[in-house]
Order: sequence, then C-alpha cells, then structure tokens
Amino acid sequence: MIAATQGPIFNGAFDDKVTETAYTTKPAWYIVAKADRMIPPDAERAMAKAVDAKITELDASHVAMLSRPKQVADVILAAAAAVKD
Repeated sequence: MIAATQGPIFNGAFDDKVTETAYTTKPAWYIVAKADRMIPPDAERAMAKAVDAKITELDASHVAMLSRPKQVADVILAAAAAVKD
C-alpha cells in the first residue's frame, strides 16, 4: 500500500523561491492518465498544453506508474533520449 510507505514531505521544500521555471527553457513530457479520478484528465491536458509538453495518454488511474509501469518507463526513456547530448 502506497499510503503506508509514503512519508511526509520535508517542510523545508516550501522555503525555496522559484526564480525560473524549467519548462520555459527545457522540453517537457506529460502523461495524461485518462482514468484519473484525482486530477481530471481535461485539466491534465490543459496543464500539459500550457507548458508545451509532449503528451502521452494512457488508460490508467492517478498512479499510472503502478498500473502501466512499462508505458511510463517508455515515456521516461524517450524523454531522456531526446535530451541526451
């Protein structure tokens, strides 16, 4: 169970101020989980479009990395290959 193993976020993570957003200077990838019931898929699509991300849609829930691990890994590997020097 994920909830039993996920620890609380480090409070200091909210102390740093963002001075530049990575998506304005670097390419982005986004997986839309079409069966997500936490974040509406249309909202995911809008967020991905706002950062000009390469979008992959999966028939998956909010935790796509658990229900579709190979497809998620494929997206990560493709993203890494695309930015490799």
